[in-house]
Amino acid sequence: QATPAIGADGAVFCGSMDGVMYALERDGSLRWRHMTGGPIALAAAAIDRTTTVYVPSTDQLLYAFAAHGTSLNTTDAHIQWTYNTSSTDGFSSPAIGYDGTLYIGSGDGSLHAVIG
Repeated sequence: QATPAIGADGAVFCGSMDGVMYALERDGSLRWRHMTGGPIALAAAAIDRTTTVYVPSTDQLLYAFAAHGTSLNTTDAHIQWTYNTSSTDGFSSPAIGYDGTLYIGSGDGSLHAVIG
């Protein structure tokens, strides 16, 4: 149900109600997928100019995925980092500022500014 995001190389990034984040190649083949802790229901993903994909999930976490599926920052092949908002009320779609700061609203009325 979440709106997909399109990368500069034409890859498609979309979440699903079963909590899986999918990265698909332009031809529709699977680039990678990752199970989050909850559905990725309504908020769209955002992609920055370093090709990091930001995805809010209903498990209270904002995920930062490496668009190409590799990351040196963690033992997981996809996740670069997570940010816990501690909000169970949902998220807005993330927005990326000119300086790379990620902004995301949560259902409890908070606005989170995260430096990626």
